[in-house]
Amino acid sequence: MRCRHIYKNNDISFIKKQIILRFVVKEVKTVLSDIPTPSLYRHIKILAEHAVIVVAEENRVRGTVESVYQLNPKGLAVEDDGGLAIQTSLMSIGASFAKYFAGEDPDPREDMLSLTSCTLMLTDEEFKTFLTEINALAMK
Repeated sequence: MRCRHIYKNNDISFIKKQIILRFVVKEVKTVLSDIPTPSLYRHIKILAEHAVIVVAEENRVRGTVESVYQLNPKGLAVEDDGGLAIQTSLMSIGASFAKYFAGEDPDPREDMLSLTSCTLMLTDEEFKTFLTEINALAMK
């Protein structure tokens, strides 16, 4: 099962509706059916050229190679002193949960859906180590 995260943003046309952390173009086309296929491929190409997304793997499908893309964590690094990126991410999480629970027969226990919040009492160095370890785990 692929991890999917829905991210809303009004500034970039491709990202305007949704990004899936690991995806093939066919999956994106299903979600963004109102975008013409050539435009979608053009946006994917631009995102890849600018290292916002990278090819995570390639699969052979009926004699062709299908690229599986994922977000490039280094490509999304931004300065955000005002916290807009964090606020947007939190709203995105809320929207993802709302979409899930509005769907047919949501079963958070069966789907192992959870959200946890906790306060970490760490030094700056311990927190940097924690972030490094959790990022490495998430990228596996």
